[in-house]
Amino acid sequence: MKEDCPIDPALGMAFNQTFSSSSKLDKKLWNITAKAPKFSDEGMVFTLNEKGESVNVQSQFYIFWGTYEVIMKVSPGQGLISTSVLLSDTLDEIDWEVIGSDKKQVETNYYGKGVQNQTNAAYYPTQIPAQDEFHNYTVHWTQEKTEWIYDGKVVRSMAFGEALENGLFYPQTPCHVNLGLWSAGDSNQTGTVEWAGGKTDWSKGPYTMTVKSIRVVDGTQNATSYSYGDKTGSFKSIQVKKEGKSKQAETISKPPSKTVSEQYQGMSQGAKIAIIAAPLGVVALAILIGCFCCVKQRKLGRRERAIEDAQWEKENAEMLAYRRKMATGGFSQGSAYQPAPTSSPRPF
Repeated sequence: MKEDCPIDPALGMAFNQTFSSSSKLDKKLWNITAKAPKFSDEGMVFTLNEKGESVNVQSQFYIFWGTYEVIMKVSPGQGLISTSVLLSDTLDEIDWEVIGSDKKQVETNYYGKGVQNQTNAAYYPTQIPAQDEFHNYTVHWTQEKTEWIYDGKVVRSMAFGEALENGLFYPQTPCHVNLGLWSAGDSNQTGTVEWAGGKTDWSKGPYTMTVKSIRVVDGTQNATSYSYGDKTGSFKSIQVKKEGKSKQAETISKPPSKTVSEQYQGMSQGAKIAIIAAPLGVVALAILIGCFCCVKQRKLGRRERAIEDAQWEKENAEMLAYRRKMATGGFSQGSAYQPAPTSSPRPF
């Protein structure tokens, strides 16, 4: 509201993601704005080990009205705050916040235009501590009203007109998604520490929040971007473009990359047979080449053997003829002396 805001890439569609030990955050969809989360069989894990740490992820896409649903198990611990938030460039904000040491209730909150000196928080009592199990935290946000839904039950509803009547600002500009765990107990503000239940005791850490899945539905379908037409912070100033898909929507629409095992399982039976047959064919070809070389070598050996045999036969015949002449006196005295050819044993 004081300077020009960048154009916000729109989600423009529905997006679901379930997390497991093999998951990872697509950098085209998420920004890691603090310490990065890790992944386990239970989901995306936000862990704090010491003072000064926070773990937070933020979507690169925005929604303009819509639904935001998170299934998570919040962190226990005095001073720890588990959050699921919608936040806009003009600091409109819609919150789920759970204090780690408060096992009797969860908190809903909102702000408009960054004004935080208003008391907008409301608490919903829980039968089962939120820190012990996974629960569904949903925000359904429209131009007319905002609803906070806990495990499928609407626990708070605020109309647009109701906020205005109370002198409050209603959240009404495009928001991105934020998930995080932070230590309000380490704040320098006394009021913040009191709100968080007291100072954080790091000797009892680490502290962990786990997100099993998220679902986000943009209330402005097929949008590609949102921009601010002026600095009023009013929903009426938001300019919506619908030109194909945003880059984030294109990324989401693409099928996720599969492991080699998953790719193999998804193939037809014929393709699987072909894959198995391919290496066997290579082996068979190698055997054929080996046999060919062997046969060729044997043929070459027989040929050389035949030449050697013919040469031996020739030399042996000449030697026998020479001996006969010697025995019968067939050489004349005038003939020049010729030494007898040397005979070699027949090769075997």
